[in-house]
Amino acid sequence: MLNAVAYALAESKRDLNDALQYAEEAVKKTEEQTVKAEPLDSWNFGVIASLAVEWDTLGWIKFRLEDYEAATRYLESAWSVMQAPAIGDHLGQVFEKTGKKRQAAQTYSMTLNSLGQNGDPKLKQRVHESLTSLAAQGVNGSKDAAGDLSAARSFRVNTIKEWGGGYKTATFGIALTKAQGAPLVWFLNGADELKESAAELSKIRFKISFPDDGPTRVVQRGMLSCSEASKNCTLVLLPVTMPRVAASTPQIY
Repeated sequence: MLNAVAYALAESKRDLNDALQYAEEAVKKTEEQTVKAEPLDSWNFGVIASLAVEWDTLGWIKFRLEDYEAATRYLESAWSVMQAPAIGDHLGQVFEKTGKKRQAAQTYSMTLNSLGQNGDPKLKQRVHESLTSLAAQGVNGSKDAAGDLSAARSFRVNTIKEWGGGYKTATFGIALTKAQGAPLVWFLNGADELKESAAELSKIRFKISFPDDGPTRVVQRGMLSCSEASKNCTLVLLPVTMPRVAASTPQIY
């Protein structure tokens, strides 16, 4: 509810100082929730989606208050966890406002791709207009937005050499904090031959960013696929499940 009210105020550009207070309180509570359970508890996965939405809200309010540095931090963190269209649109607007036009165009392109055919038509039109405006300035969006979205979540793991041949997959849990060195990685399900791959996966430098010094633990799922045909293994972070939000919340993901 704190997040819903904060976002509504930000959208209407009213009482932004109150909106900031509500959003900061929501983020603080959720950041604390992320470390209450053991990382291996699947309860964590649902909290992360809420955190991404609340980081987005706080970043959007910072944008409205013209605190563009903080807005960039929170929106980039939200986007690194959940590539939702609304987050991408907000981040693109911050990039555009701060003169990072190429980054804006790339982000808008990925946002438009993530909207798909059935995405929110008003948001789709707004993003398309932004891309058209940037193109008129000589800055074009990505030609392979789908590939860019996939690349943001994909990691080649060349150090895994043996998996018993053929094509095998397994799902792993991944937990990261700002302070820790290597991420915590654990096997969830899948091919038994890949169970011992957690140690190799913990060496990956994941592209997750943290916007503040809160006690935040980001927990995600990743699918490891190893193929004899391509002779390599790839870990793909699975899309974060969208949180359930109150019907009064105008934030659309």
